[in-house]
Amino acid sequence: MRQLLIVLLLTSSTLAFAQSKPSSEIAEKPRIFITTNTSWQASGVGGEQKTSGGGDADTAEVIKLFREQCPSVTVNMRLDKADYIVLAKDDGSGALRRGRKIVVSNPNGDVLLAKADRSFWGAVKDACKAMAADWSARPQ
Repeated sequence: MRQLLIVLLLTSSTLAFAQSKPSSEIAEKPRIFITTNTSWQASGVGGEQKTSGGGDADTAEVIKLFREQCPSVTVNMRLDKADYIVLAKDDGSGALRRGRKIVVSNPNGDVLLAKADRSFWGAVKDACKAMAADWSARPQ
């Protein structure tokens, strides 16, 4: 859990440098960037940030679940275009424990959901609800 919080803090600091989107880029559906604690990195000097997402098995599984269960969002592979960041982690503790963890934050780094579940399926379902509630509450 400590590693997940560190990743969340790093993601928040990366977003602080991201430029705000022009109104022409505001989408009808929110874009989400999905990552695990080991599949992305941010680097840069003096405000110039470069980010890249990776594709491990957990990331692929969570992307698949979001595409199946959450048609109200668009999965995006660019952090700088994301309306939400989803951090997913499987601690390998087995099906009987709540080892699948998801954290959802908005572009300001505010945490909307932090959930541990027995499967990514349940965690993704709750993440969709949290993003839908936040997205509908935004001023248009």
